[in-house]
Amino acid sequence: MCKQIESNPNAQVPQECRNYDKKKADKAFDKVVNEKKISNKDLEFNREK
Repeated sequence: MCKQIESNPNAQVPQECRNYDKKKADKAFDKVVNEKKISNKDLEFNREK
């Protein structure tokens, strides 16, 4: 029922359809994206004297 209501952009969503799935929420919150890896060599800083 909820999926049919959500597919209609003009429909009002009942409260029971608004309740989020705890597992899906945790998965989205804990999602880690490793887009770029930085080596220690890239992190070295040299101080000019």
